[in-house]
Amino acid sequence: MNNECLTLAATPLMSLFLSFSQSVPLTEGNDNSIGSTKLLSLIFDSLSVSDVDVVDIQTLTIDKACVVQVLLSYAKKPLSDQEIDSLIEAAGESLCDSGCKILTHAMSVDAIQSAEPFVITLMGEHITADFTSSVVGVIHNNHSLLCSIASLNDDMVKSTPVKNNEQMPFAYELSILLSDNSYLRDLKSQLLELAGQYSIDLAIQKDCVLRKQKRLACFDMDSTLIQAEVIDELAKEAGVGQQVAEITESAMQGKLNFNESFIKRMSLLEGLDESVLEKVAERLVLSDGVEVLFATLNRLGYKTAILSGGFDYFGRFLQKKLGIDYVYANELDIVEGKVTGRVTSEIVNGDKKAALLKMIAQNENIDLEQVIAVGDGANDLPMLATAGLGVAYKAKPLVKQSAEHSINYVGLEGILYMLGLSTQQIDALTE
Repeated sequence: MNNECLTLAATPLMSLFLSFSQSVPLTEGNDNSIGSTKLLSLIFDSLSVSDVDVVDIQTLTIDKACVVQVLLSYAKKPLSDQEIDSLIEAAGESLCDSGCKILTHAMSVDAIQSAEPFVITLMGEHITADFTSSVVGVIHNNHSLLCSIASLNDDMVKSTPVKNNEQMPFAYELSILLSDNSYLRDLKSQLLELAGQYSIDLAIQKDCVLRKQKRLACFDMDSTLIQAEVIDELAKEAGVGQQVAEITESAMQGKLNFNESFIKRMSLLEGLDESVLEKVAERLVLSDGVEVLFATLNRLGYKTAILSGGFDYFGRFLQKKLGIDYVYANELDIVEGKVTGRVTSEIVNGDKKAALLKMIAQNENIDLEQVIAVGDGANDLPMLATAGLGVAYKAKPLVKQSAEHSINYVGLEGILYMLGLSTQQIDALTE
């Protein structure tokens, strides 16, 4: 579906803002293949009858469609409803042959004065123009003004970071003004529902200085940094895989107290040979995007930490591999080369993870708003809620519902997009 969105609003400084987003097919031979240059010409011809000033122009390609964003102001005097209608009509007549559809939205001076800025990040293996235009429609229907839309993939192609030759997913960043925070819940709910229908990850964050100025990143380990629950892997070696896996799943779903579940699982590992640890560590598979994420964070000078309800042996293994600063996890009690099955130290549960996050931040003189926390299980929720940016990664339903943000379709490189980094910047940092 080809769309264009026309947004009108007044501000304290300028009487009228006009935000114009349009997408048309670029297929050769198609009569509608007018391209961004022709499209801009048609837009400005239609607006030439009005005394408007150009504030900003952006052009990008989404799913082989040309998208133009023009932000205009009318500074001479406030426009009447009739004048706004005439402006919309002129734009519509000029573009009627392009198969475009115009949507309108007005925002009052008072609304603009009290508006809050937010950033919406879209991430996915394939983001269509139809999806993007639907997102814009939801924004306009929820008392919000679309100010800009930009691609985080440079040159509109998938960029391949040098490190590990991993391809990055597509991503776009939309800047909006929300007239009243009371509308945020409905806006977020509708956007997430829409994104789920298209298998797209979507995050909406308040646009403030500290959004991009994070300094500490804390991660769960099992099923977050690695594609396994280590205790389940150890249980398989001990011949009790099914019993332990069932207890693990109940704990991650929040159906069983973590401490209780951990003690039960540990008891089933009694007698396991110490030599198995290295065997299990060597076969662990990193989650998608982990190496690109850590290469970038390390280059940017972030402090990084593993806060895990798993075992310190495997945390240390990942620490050496990824250059992680801190590791806090449970200790495996081993006597004469055998796992005792006993818990001999304080269990790293949900509350402990949150406390450790705060401790590291305090020791490093880092504001909690500058902390990222990522996890997948119910025992990660306390630290996700404590951090300025808490992200549930391919998490259990309870965790996704409770966390402020979630990543379900792309890899952990999505964290970098949420920080506003482009693929070109990631490339440069991971060379």
